Formats: sequence, C-alpha cells, structure tokens
Amino acid sequence: MDGLIIKKNWLDKILSYEKNIELRGQRTKKIGRRIYLLSNGFAYGTAIISDCLELDEYTYESYRNWRNLGTGHRVGWDYNHVKTIYPHLYAWFLKDVRTIEPKRYKHPHGAVIWVKDVEFE
Repeated sequence: MDGLIIKKNWLDKILSYEKNIELRGQRTKKIGRRIYLLSNGFAYGTAIISDCLELDEYTYESYRNWRNLGTGHRVGWDYNHVKTIYPHLYAWFLKDVRTIEPKRYKHPHGAVIWVKDVEFE
C-alpha cells in the first residue's frame, strides 16, 4: 500500500476528523484506493482517497470550512495566496480515515508526496 506524506499539523486534523480534504498541486490517480497517512517517519493512519477535484476560487472558498459538517480543507489562507504555492490547485477528498498505532516506515531518498509500497522497519 502506498503512503501520502502530510505535514503533522494537518495530519492531526485529518485523524481527529476535523479535516477531510487535502490540498495538492496535482491530480491523483489513486482514487478509490486505501493509503497510509505518513508524517515525520511514521505511519499514523489510513484513508481512502474518494475523489479529486480541481478548485477555482469559488470552490476553494466553499470547501474551506464546511460549517455544517465541521470538515473541509481548513486552510486559513486566501485563494490568491494558495495559488502562489499551487498554480494548479486540487482537493483530494479523504474518507474512511482510520488511526493506527504509529509505525516507523523506511523513507526512501527523495520521497516528497508519495512513498510507494510502504515498508515498515
């Protein structure tokens, strides 16, 4: 199973069900697949990427904080700032998030977004 590398502060929000959208600068073909959620050399959980949607300013703002559901991407920056980081902006929707006992994994040299076929130490 592949693993998605996420900054710890965002991963904590995903694992506590406060966030269910991960913003990225590219599409993913891993829709419908279960993945590990990785940060700081450990796998902390798993999730399924249920969808991938390109965001314009309107959809970015509407997904910022789904007030009725208490979820969304939870990023406080305005759209124009985010576009300086990600010229093409995509929402990766996460579902069926499950926490696991943290496990150290072997981080391959150069891995920034994905770790293919996660191996544990």
